[in-house]
Amino acid sequence: MSNRWITYICDKFTRTPFFKFMGVKIASLSEGKATLELLITDNLLNTYGTCHGGALSALADMVMGIALRTLKVKVVTVELSMNYLQPVQLGQVLVATSSVIHQGRRTIVAETELHCQDNLVAKGKGTFFVVGPDSYEK
Repeated sequence: MSNRWITYICDKFTRTPFFKFMGVKIASLSEGKATLELLITDNLLNTYGTCHGGALSALADMVMGIALRTLKVKVVTVELSMNYLQPVQLGQVLVATSSVIHQGRRTIVAETELHCQDNLVAKGKGTFFVVGPDSYEK
């Protein structure tokens, strides 16, 4: 994967409003893989004072989607499943990693792990529909 493609993906995602709202940072990208980081702020908390499950699922969806964009395809999420294993506290940093586990012509399956301080806090899997090829925007 070229540096130009990595720059394109980073620019594309870091400019989106939801990505900015969440405060997600791209830590690394390689073909079929991605790592994102997220600092847990008070706008991501639930009524118990821990990170909302929706924020964890959104991060999982983002990291899997970005991993798939490294394959130069445009995708949309068809299915997403999550297992929440431990609560995440205010001020902690989540590290989300993703990799492709199956790539077909029409669908791709990816998995993700979310870690906090080296502890696995959530695990997810997603199925994505391939909309078409991706290329640099003119």
